[in-house]
Amino acid sequence: MEKLFVYGTLQSPELMHRLLGRLPPSCPALLHGYARYAIKNEDFPGLVPETEASTNGLLYENLSDKELARLDQYESEMYDRPCLEVHLASGETCEAHVYVVSPDYRHLLDDSSWDLKSWPPPQNIT
Repeated sequence: MEKLFVYGTLQSPELMHRLLGRLPPSCPALLHGYARYAIKNEDFPGLVPETEASTNGLLYENLSDKELARLDQYESEMYDRPCLEVHLASGETCEAHVYVVSPDYRHLLDDSSWDLKSWPPPQNIT
């Protein structure tokens, strides 16, 4: 079973349940060395390496390979999925998959911030 750090639309419990048919266990987490930016003309963000930055999000646990493959489809080829060190509120760290904008798509980033509170959950996820 795998772990996944999410920082954008996948933080939405409604979306995760629609995509996976369940809501995996999760906890707040922090990723150092990466910054979240809005994507131009889109309602979702992207994550890129940035030395002095930190990004908050959720750590989902107990994901199957099949579930990660479904999430890969949702995220598209715009993102790579490396394993990175994530920090938990308890002070512990763990390795988790993270969707990071591929270098070929970084030109699509906007310099504005992105917040889940301003994102409406999608009505129809296929």
